[in-house]
Amino acid sequence: MTEEGGALIGGHSMKAENKLATCASFSAMWDGSPLDRWRAGDGVESHIGRRFSAHILVQPVAAEALLSDPMANGQGLLARFLTCRPTSRIGTRLRMEKDANAEAGISRFATRIRSLLSRPLPLKDDTRNELVPPVLPLSGEARDVLTSFAREVERAQASGGHFEDARAFASKTAEHAARLAAVLTVYADPDAPEVTGEIMAGATELATFYANEAARLADAAIVPPDVQDAERMRLWLLGSWPEACISAGIAAQRGPFKVTDRARKALQRLQGHGWLIEDNGAEVAGKPRKEAWRIVREVQA
Repeated sequence: MTEEGGALIGGHSMKAENKLATCASFSAMWDGSPLDRWRAGDGVESHIGRRFSAHILVQPVAAEALLSDPMANGQGLLARFLTCRPTSRIGTRLRMEKDANAEAGISRFATRIRSLLSRPLPLKDDTRNELVPPVLPLSGEARDVLTSFAREVERAQASGGHFEDARAFASKTAEHAARLAAVLTVYADPDAPEVTGEIMAGATELATFYANEAARLADAAIVPPDVQDAERMRLWLLGSWPEACISAGIAAQRGPFKVTDRARKALQRLQGHGWLIEDNGAEVAGKPRKEAWRIVREVQA
């Protein structure tokens, strides 16, 4: 668990010469496979009955490098993570009074997790750290819900489907749903005999959210920076700039980028896609501008 995920993504284990081995090791750990460890002084050790979980917070600029990495995608590591990118709240983070209901909810959650973590671990007889978790079966209703969900996600991976460009994650979505259902079941009742249909339905909703996030982030990760700049400029022009025309200089002064050349390139790309029309000499901010564009606020179909 780390809130400085960039240290992992940019660290020694993820350098080009080590990346494949690291991704393969993480994937094996996630799958619950026995782990072999080689040390020059200690020889070979095999670790059985271990479990792996990870919670990594990382800034978008570092995350995009990993999300677009062919090795991490092709090897299947990213498909094993539940990844999401919340919408930024910058500009709306105004000081508020504490919410008593929220505080009480967080306190209840913390108490529940503390209670679960304090339970004895299910260990193999005569071992100190080899786990043998009990099998948590699915009820007939839960199995039907999961089967229907798996078929729906499979169809969405076909050519032209919603998950066509996120097939690696989508292929594991049903498995993610089953894991989430197990976690939700144990959270509600650590001694529950099976996963119910109601909990499985909730788990498929969560899994769908993460599948949609995987598809969205995969698309965002492959968008070139200059296209991202043009889209930011377009949104600013349509949402914040009131005049009919814009110049590179004014866009740099008041727009999303404070470098004139960067603003100019974004405007030129928008011109190429029909969002701007060259109109040199047009008045912008009360003065005629040598280099100016007229904004197309409604693109004709």
